[in-house]
Amino acid sequence: MRAARALYFTYFAALAAVLPFLSLYYESAGLTASQIGVLASLMPLMMLIGAPLWAEFGDATGRYRLVLTAALGLSIAFALGLSLAGSFLPLALLVALFAFSIAPVMPLVDHAVLEALGDKSHLYGRQRIWGAYGWGPAAPAIGWVTDRFGIDWMFVFYAAVMALALVVARRIPLATDGVRRRFGSGIGTMVRDVRWLAFLFAAFVGGISLSVTLNFLPLYMRAIGADRTLVGLGITVATVSELPILAFAGTLLVRLGARRILIASLLAYALRLALYPLITVPGWILAVQLLHGPTFGAMWIAGVAYAKRLAPTGAGAAAQGLFTGVAMGLSGFVGGLYGGFTYQWLGPSWMFGLAAGLALAGAVLLAFATRRDRERQARSVSLRGRHSKENVDGEARDGDG
Repeated sequence: MRAARALYFTYFAALAAVLPFLSLYYESAGLTASQIGVLASLMPLMMLIGAPLWAEFGDATGRYRLVLTAALGLSIAFALGLSLAGSFLPLALLVALFAFSIAPVMPLVDHAVLEALGDKSHLYGRQRIWGAYGWGPAAPAIGWVTDRFGIDWMFVFYAAVMALALVVARRIPLATDGVRRRFGSGIGTMVRDVRWLAFLFAAFVGGISLSVTLNFLPLYMRAIGADRTLVGLGITVATVSELPILAFAGTLLVRLGARRILIASLLAYALRLALYPLITVPGWILAVQLLHGPTFGAMWIAGVAYAKRLAPTGAGAAAQGLFTGVAMGLSGFVGGLYGGFTYQWLGPSWMFGLAAGLALAGAVLLAFATRRDRERQARSVSLRGRHSKENVDGEARDGDG
């Protein structure tokens, strides 16, 4: 697991230099809030397309390493291109290409780690925690650097650290299970499964909450007087709150189950989003950022575990890609558009408040669906038991005759 941990660390350290500060970079280029919303939604839209598509190609061909290294290399080129773009249309094109290139990285790495762990897959969180170790220190460091030397430096840092990730990726064990599927058959099987649809709905609602927070909280913090260093510190606090969730992920999954964890994460998201607009002193946002672990961290460990359990044979990477595509892609696309236009025309209070209501509604609907599913399963078991008893009684009477 050393190579996997190193890749998680370097990959998330590189992303921490870019993703939290992209909206500020767009703002420095003179873009409006609506244009920022369009770009914020464009990135997850491309991830929605790219994550399952690249991962499905890996499952169909078994060429996981080629896909992973190509994706990392292309992301470096497109990130450097972003640093040279200064208007909306070039930014839109490069953002789309950048997002498409990074889309398959986490599905492929998560799949490789789960396969390498085998029957110890509940220890996934202890490997994934190294991503938090990388993300946490990088964000405030980049905030400090960009405050003093210019925001363009975040792309230089990204390219340097992602180059290290590319070297490490060559050592990741990317074994296949030997099963080959026709391209597209894995995803086709999953989207026709009712269990998958309920699971993806929860991922979609949670992902909208994440998108609003990730893309527009930095703008809100700047609007109430925070500098970029404090914005980065807020990201660090959020990352630290993930550590206990990831460290005890196995215990949480065994005791609570993935569905209950998903419901709890949506309730925590509703609380988190409702608190942001109540704060007018930037420093207090750091306290609310402690809810990042019970929201995103909990949703992610439950989602990865649930996707692995429901994955068809030979479609493990595609299952992780579909989960990532919905949780980070489709929901990010919707959340980016919603956040951009709501922030500009109604203000941040309405943006956060309406998103909190959506998260709460999602938790209630998922809890109701879970209850109905348990009742249906109980009736099914009862009917099978009754039919079994009737068959035994019938066989006994036939024997007596």
